Amino acid sequence: MQGSSANEAPAVLKIEHLTKVFRSRGTEKKQSAVHALQDVSLQIGERRTYGLVGETGSGKSTLARCVMGLVRGYEGSIQLDGQVLDPVRPRSDRKLRRHLQMVFQDAGGSLDSRYSVRSLVREPLDIHRVGSSAARDHRAGEALELVGLGSEFLERKPHQLSGGQRQRVAIARALIMKPRVLVLDEPVSALDVSIQAQVINLLVDLQRELGLSYLFITHDLGIAEYFCDDIGVLLHGELVEAGPAEAVLRSPTHAYTRLLVDAAPRIGGATKEAEQDGR
Repeated sequence: MQGSSANEAPAVLKIEHLTKVFRSRGTEKKQSAVHALQDVSLQIGERRTYGLVGETGSGKSTLARCVMGLVRGYEGSIQLDGQVLDPVRPRSDRKLRRHLQMVFQDAGGSLDSRYSVRSLVREPLDIHRVGSSAARDHRAGEALELVGLGSEFLERKPHQLSGGQRQRVAIARALIMKPRVLVLDEPVSALDVSIQAQVINLLVDLQRELGLSYLFITHDLGIAEYFCDDIGVLLHGELVEAGPAEAVLRSPTHAYTRLLVDAAPRIGGATKEAEQDGR
């Protein structure tokens, strides 16, 4: 099924017929195959947010990891600004992949506790050898300011931060390479509801200011309704429904989407909470 997006704008990220099969080890006769993704197509326009929803095991995180080059050997194509990413050798298009960055669900797990915030945020610049050491430090400070953290946080360690502050540091690290697309894998699910709203509103502001596009993976339909322009619903690796967020969540056509909507406790609630938090 083809995922819907803004028709007027060219796609920043385009996924066509993406299929990924995981095979168990062993002889060919004894191998078992798991079809994690089956012929998934979607596209994300500039300054758009595409929400990918579905229950655990539906293939959401596998798709994100394919986009980031963390899972190799898929079929189909992934294009960034019209350039096809190498499905087998992600390092071969390293410069292009700078414009794709990821924010994980568990900021505490993705931030090495041994290092300062300064070191963690500037790490992508160190890896890609961008600029002088002084310039990297300066950009780390700028990235922190973008996410609402001051210079006093630069020398702190992750364990000295709250959950919301750690996620802001993770976002700052993702921003430092000036990406075109952020892949957000359940970025607020581990946070308290009030902090969720603050981080979502921060992402909205960053998108407006920096012109970012987001692939937003979530199981929370209330947040998806508030935050996403378009939504795709994954079931057993297949995209069973896709379209504008309001249409998919208010008038779902697939039985599985209706089941998700009926089970969601807060369709419409996240909007109110976020608005009360300052929007």
